[in-house]
Amino acid sequence: MSRRPCEICGEPVKARGLCGKHLMRLNRHGDPLAQGAKVYGTADERFEAYANRGPADACWPWGGTIVEGGYGQLWDGSKIVAVHRWAYQRFIEPIPPGWTVDHVWQAGCRLKDCVNYLNHLEAVTNAENVHRYWDAQRQQGLCSSEYRGIYWDEYRQRWHAQIWSPETGVVNLGLFQSELRAARARDRAALEQDGLHAWLNFPLNVNQYSPLTGQ
Repeated sequence: MSRRPCEICGEPVKARGLCGKHLMRLNRHGDPLAQGAKVYGTADERFEAYANRGPADACWPWGGTIVEGGYGQLWDGSKIVAVHRWAYQRFIEPIPPGWTVDHVWQAGCRLKDCVNYLNHLEAVTNAENVHRYWDAQRQQGLCSSEYRGIYWDEYRQRWHAQIWSPETGVVNLGLFQSELRAARARDRAALEQDGLHAWLNFPLNVNQYSPLTGQ
């Protein structure tokens, strides 16, 4: 019977949910993510050691471990956590169940590892987070369609519809010859996922629970 994997690297666990290497770092430095300089103390003290604080309106890059997706990680004394979520909960307020912490593009945040809890982080619903993402993409001229969740696939010469799921990430909804049909398919998926809180491309008829326009 194989042992469960280390929660950091996937190697076999030795103790406390960690492999031998990360368990040694925890015992030696007080942080299984520590590399190089020793950082002892509480989670607050490790946060201060790794957070590159700057002006209140600037990004504060994380100087600790960065995972593949670009986000920072912190050992909170019992487990590995996303440091931007930890900072928001520690210094601002609790995060409602099912909500995410957005790096606010409109506030000037451009780094996924930013930990500026003063002005660059905000707790929002998943639907609001996705809405902000597409707004930022459009403002940067990175979207080929005026509709949320739709882009032109140059190779296949079709409109591609997709939606973000908090469980699985990006969900591809298929290819469409019509941009409007792609936008309607994306809205149907958004309604199934987020209900009446979904951000839609077309107005919603609450009684029929379907988009009104884009017929």
